[in-house]
This record gives sequence, structure tokens and C-alpha cells, in this order.
Amino acid sequence: MRLKILFVFLVLGVLCSSAWAVIGPSTAGLNKGQWSLGYNYSYSKHDLDRAKATSNEGDVYQYDVEDLAIQRHYGTLSYGVADWWELYASVGVADVKEHETYDDVYEYSTNFDNDLAWGWGTRITFAKGEKVSWGVAVQMNWLDTDWSDDYDAGSEELSLESYDVLVSVGPTIDMGGWKLYFGPFYYCFNGDYDYTDEYDDEGPVVYKESATVREDTNFGGRVGVLIPVAQNWDLTAEAAMISGGWGLGGGLAWKF
Repeated sequence: MRLKILFVFLVLGVLCSSAWAVIGPSTAGLNKGQWSLGYNYSYSKHDLDRAKATSNEGDVYQYDVEDLAIQRHYGTLSYGVADWWELYASVGVADVKEHETYDDVYEYSTNFDNDLAWGWGTRITFAKGEKVSWGVAVQMNWLDTDWSDDYDAGSEELSLESYDVLVSVGPTIDMGGWKLYFGPFYYCFNGDYDYTDEYDDEGPVVYKESATVREDTNFGGRVGVLIPVAQNWDLTAEAAMISGGWGLGGGLAWKF
């Protein structure tokens, strides 16, 4: 009963503050030689560090990325290397939206194209008990996306190439029919923005800007549940929090 009450309060705390994306339990969930195939969805929204944008004309701007919203749709294939070690790879589509501010004056909103995203991860159980197991999970994701627009005198394009890394440690608790997991995590986001404006001003002109942006908070916490919904089918729901952002995720996997 105490754990159920704790779970309710943790979920309420996450939903009322800030969160991150789905990674699953920190412990391995497959036996040696076992596979699983699944679908994962995650939504996250957060701010990035203030950065400097530089142009090919020597201009320097203060560049802020706010409300960076990423939706990921992943197909995931997992394999049990050992009873205590699981590896997985993911590929799918990412939808990215953001709000940008230059020099605290000029504001823009960008809805990038839906583009390819991919990643990999691992889960390792380092202590296994009858009801509680402890482990570590590592996940890394990449995405490349862009936005473009044509206007009367030319065209412009904004591209984002990014990767993120999440490392989490914590317990997985057998609640009798379902599992609860939670714990702290370290998070790192790194992205490169490139802007190009090609236009005709009594001759062709190519104006370019670039900036490197990072996550402004690196530590957070997460909580999730893993629920068997049918034979060899598991449902996962998760939330994880960092300062200045929020997100939720879930997935469905078939073991074979």
C-alpha cells in the first residue's frame, strides 16, 4: 500500500512540474537469447542554453531556443545478450517544433519537417532480488531535421542536427502483476543549427548563420510502470523530469 501511495504522489509531482522521455526500466527485461519488437512514443518540451549565433558576414547574436518540442515515433528491436544484459536499437520519425529569440528582440517559431530519427540503448541488471532489482540504463538518440521556405526574392532554410544521451540508475519493483521503476538520471543534449538565406540584391547573395546549443539542466528524475497486457506483451508508461522542461512517453512490446 505504501508503494502504491508513493507511486501516485510521484506521478502527480511529475505531471505538475517538468519531465523527459521514455527509456524503460533500468534493469534488463529479456532472458538470454530472447528478442522483443515494439513501438515507442515520446513527447518532450524544454528550453536550451543561451548560445551565440555567428554569420558569414561577421555578425554575432545571442540565440535562445525555447519550448523545443520533440515527438518521437520509434520502432524498437531488443535482444537479451544475457539474463542481466539487454541491448536495443530504434528507428523512426521525429516531429520538432521550437521558438527562437535573437538578441532578446526578434522572435520566430519554426515547425520542422517530419524527418528520420534513430537511437540505441542498453539495460544492465547489477543486483537482482526476489521483489526488487537494481540496474543502469543508457540511451542515445540522433535526429536531423530541417525547415525551408521560398519567397519572392529567394529562399531560406533552417536545419538542426542533434544528439542526446540519457543515463539512469534505479530499482525495478515487482508489485505483483505489474512493475514500478524510478530513479535519477543524467541528461545531455547537443545540437547544431544552420540557417541559410539565398536572395537577389542586385546580384545573388548567400547569408549564413550557425549556432551550437545545449541543454541547460543535466540532472532529473523519472518514474514509470511496466504492465503485462497479454501473453508476451508488455505496456510501458513513463514520465521523467528536469528543470525547464516536461515530457511523457509510452510503448508496447512483444517478446519472442
